[in-house]
Amino acid sequence: MERSGSQHNLAGNSEAARKAKAFRQHVQNAVSARSKGAQSPQYERLISELKAQRRRLEAGHDQAAAEFHFTAIVEALASCASTLKDGSHDVLLTAVLGIPFWQCSKAVRQAVLDLAVELIVASSTFIPNCLQVFIFNLLPPPGSSKLPPDERGEPWVVPEAAVEVQEQIADAIEKVRHDSKLQRVSDYNAFCSAVPAAAVGNVFGAVQQQLMEGRVR
Repeated sequence: MERSGSQHNLAGNSEAARKAKAFRQHVQNAVSARSKGAQSPQYERLISELKAQRRRLEAGHDQAAAEFHFTAIVEALASCASTLKDGSHDVLLTAVLGIPFWQCSKAVRQAVLDLAVELIVASSTFIPNCLQVFIFNLLPPPGSSKLPPDERGEPWVVPEAAVEVQEQIADAIEKVRHDSKLQRVSDYNAFCSAVPAAAVGNVFGAVQQQLMEGRVR
């Protein structure tokens, strides 16, 4: 029985891997067709599906399934980042990079950040948009729910959720700064001048200070 169960699990894993590979190829074909200037129904369906999954995520409908499908699309895009072009794929990338970090799961954030890293490494034209993702998501958006009051006399501590978001973003920035694939000197200098090492090193102190200032008003 144990052997039979093990074989069943292996078969299931193999089938899942096959489907994942086929899906990545499907996404890559759609992106490639668009990059070549073709009007592709496959690409339009990809955008529609991505937007639909994002709406489900933000509305909290069938969260687990929406997260699975959304991250699968984003991970497939990251695997073919070198074929994505600024200008040709604006609608697609806006639907991904514009997702609110403070309202989504860690897995979704990580998939989006991994895509941003791959985009920057693939082409310097994506540096401005991806930097916006890094910078604008360091602090919670305006209108976020108020934090609960501190107990009297207790030091204020940065919420775990805030630390988690900031750590993921800082890790993504560091990945870009140390990625061996970023070999073009001009691209590397462009990114490092936009995000100096000192800024990365002090990101937590600066952001947490702003959080605290907002907290005590």
